[in-house]
Amino acid sequence: MKKKLIKYLFKKLFLPNNKEYYDNYTNSLDMIPLIMSNLLQPGRTLTRLKYKRFPVAKNFNKEEITNSLCVDFSNGINSTNFSEALEKIIRYGGVVLQNYFLKSEVDQFLEIYQEDFNTILLKKKNIHSFLSSPLPLNEFLIGWFTDKTIISLLKQYLNRLPYAREYPASQWMNPMFEKGKLIKQDGFSTEWHLDHTLLIQASVYLTDVMQDGSCMQILPGTHRFPATSMGYLSEEYVNNRKLETLNCYGSAGSVQIHCGNVFHRFRPRPNSARAWMKFAYTSGNSIHLDSKKIGQSLISGFDLDSLNEEQKEILRGLYPRLIPKGVEIHKTFLRQTTFKGI
Repeated sequence: MKKKLIKYLFKKLFLPNNKEYYDNYTNSLDMIPLIMSNLLQPGRTLTRLKYKRFPVAKNFNKEEITNSLCVDFSNGINSTNFSEALEKIIRYGGVVLQNYFLKSEVDQFLEIYQEDFNTILLKKKNIHSFLSSPLPLNEFLIGWFTDKTIISLLKQYLNRLPYAREYPASQWMNPMFEKGKLIKQDGFSTEWHLDHTLLIQASVYLTDVMQDGSCMQILPGTHRFPATSMGYLSEEYVNNRKLETLNCYGSAGSVQIHCGNVFHRFRPRPNSARAWMKFAYTSGNSIHLDSKKIGQSLISGFDLDSLNEEQKEILRGLYPRLIPKGVEIHKTFLRQTTFKGI
């Protein structure tokens, strides 16, 4: 109720009454609305400042970077494509590591999880969106989840080691149209929106994602603005400001990375489905610890002690280590036991 009242007052007092702002399309990158929205809802910006989530350009190669999110990794990883990928995340808020994993690795992954993906890719093609339960952990999945180069890329962007935020899950998105109009939207957002302020997500394409097909789009550079969660950006706002739009696309095995503070959306197209593995990370808060999902992801008997120390640190929010003396119930949450005696 309080949040709705704040949005109502913000719209009435600080947004002009025109065709750019209506319904839930009440976000803006203009100076006065940004200032006032932060005075009304300072939490997002304060959290970003605390965790240093306002990216600052670094002294990389000064050559002009084309306005594309894509960096080619088909010939392997080297200092050039790594630096270019990092600079794109900093400048644009996202990047696609094209051909990062081999097609044979994707095929091997699909074979390992054949039963799970048969459900998604074969039996559920008549649904518009499907997010799986957490997949059972094994060495292959852990290899993708804690891939050294991807973790290093995120670490340099965040200036700290990323922590896993959600249990790895696969997603199938199959937009349905009738007479040229999208008929179902549950499960994906076609509006220009923000994610959680400390989120950074790496997703592995399990199918080819075409530039002119269903894909994610971002408004490059909007992650540098202190935007709040006041609502969506309208299509009219984006068009009137002539904001550039960049598409995320690549063949199966490519890895799409985006920052939660960049405005983005899913752009659906007829007869164009997409499947990917979703790996979400955070700078440190909003970790979705869930005992049921712990059980689902460890049902195969994977031994967490087989992980190296960095992997254990990355995953410790989702799979907490043993706490000396255990925890105690304090009001609505658990905390480490304060009394250390017997």
